[in-house]
Amino acid sequence: MKIKTILRILVILVILLLIPFLVFQFMPQASMKGKEASFTVDTHILYEAFSTDESKANETYLGKVVETSGFIVEQLLDESGRSVLILSNESNGVGQVYATLEEGKKKPGHDYSPGKKISVKGLCTGYLMEVVLNKASVISSD
Repeated sequence: MKIKTILRILVILVILLLIPFLVFQFMPQASMKGKEASFTVDTHILYEAFSTDESKANETYLGKVVETSGFIVEQLLDESGRSVLILSNESNGVGQVYATLEEGKKKPGHDYSPGKKISVKGLCTGYLMEVVLNKASVISSD
């Protein structure tokens, strides 16, 4: 009788621990769609802010929705298969912003080849050797 009681308690505990895990695992990610940009800046201004005073730029931009525009230097795929647009206002690619696009946020029929001017909006997650925008979406492209 005691073994059955212990097994029942263990099964109930496993179920209680499994439910929150599954809820968080399959919860949809927050989207930037419909969110207003807190700041609208060119890529070189955004990059300069981080490269000159990273702590002040973190206070200003980190965790906020930023809209930026510049020229596409390169398009890559990250380890999850999402498109990453590398933007810069300089022809030599100095002062870059990496914008990782949300799935399905590339505008169909638009050309994302190097040299094209584009505007993106995304969540600023900081500065490594370039400014990083995640959950980005394309606002406009020429």
